[in-house]
Amino acid sequence: MDKKSGVFSQIARHRLSIFGLGLTMGFGLAIGLMNGPEGSIAEFDRHTEISPTFLNSVDARSWAKSMLGTRVMPLDRKLEAVVRKTEDAHPGTEISVYVRDLASGFWFGHREDDAFHAGSLMKVPLVIGFLKAAEVQPAILDQVVTVNAEATRLFEVQSVQPREKVQAGQSYSVRELIRRTIVYSDNAAALTLEKLDRHSYLQRTAIELNVPIRDGVAPKRQVTLREYAKFFLSLYNSTYLSPEDSNELLGLLAKSDYHDGLAKRLPETLKVAHKFGESSDQSTTTYYLTDCGIVYFPGSPYLICASAKSKKLVGLEVGVQDVSADVYRIFAEARTQAELAK
Repeated sequence: MDKKSGVFSQIARHRLSIFGLGLTMGFGLAIGLMNGPEGSIAEFDRHTEISPTFLNSVDARSWAKSMLGTRVMPLDRKLEAVVRKTEDAHPGTEISVYVRDLASGFWFGHREDDAFHAGSLMKVPLVIGFLKAAEVQPAILDQVVTVNAEATRLFEVQSVQPREKVQAGQSYSVRELIRRTIVYSDNAAALTLEKLDRHSYLQRTAIELNVPIRDGVAPKRQVTLREYAKFFLSLYNSTYLSPEDSNELLGLLAKSDYHDGLAKRLPETLKVAHKFGESSDQSTTTYYLTDCGIVYFPGSPYLICASAKSKKLVGLEVGVQDVSADVYRIFAEARTQAELAK
């Protein structure tokens, strides 16, 4: 049994010889996935050993699956129930989710094509753009830049404060600004990079990866979850950056200092390479919190983007946490079914 083929694929293959391909796709994929999301997260903590690399290590066929993907309607219905439960628990909060099993390419979602305010999520394509430019001009990463007072004033309006902040008047290499932008979501470091971005690295990255960004001036940039996920897919499959740079950036994302979103209620030993973003639309008094990344579930790493919006800040983080925990349970239940089918 190829453990890298994904728990949903394993369930399907075990029923091919009995039910045939058509019935397998209709029944095999849904086995164990139509019950409620209850279950123990800690029970699957023992499965969290992963490869030292954060990249896709499977063959080209599986790489193609992870890029193209197939929508699984039974999982859509299950996810809808998860979202409804979360929204009922937090009245006034609207949840959007996009999930993709990276081993099999199966995906499911809820409001995954609704546009949202991306906020700090745009730091990922910004950094991807700098790393792409550095493949041709490596010296870019060693360039030293001085942070000005204008940049550090952004800390006054940053809700989630960086644990470590760049200082006005201090000089940092681009490589160090990249690290602080990703690990600490330092707005001043990101703005310093943006002002250095004379060649529009962010926009170029979005265009080349076919990610439409609406209202292209920060902090009003909007994107959909399914579109934004392409940045993480490109890193996981190293289709845009080199494998070395893709792996390095995913490693930084796995060191994110923010733990109150996707990762909050997952096993501590489980690797999660992710980026969060917060934003608000003052014209409608709407607040957004989004966390997007790769959960390295053993045998079936999956990509999840979860977004919560509300007229009030209270409950946004808990909404993302609840959905992330329930999606994890969906994969855990599928793992149980795959093991029982062996």
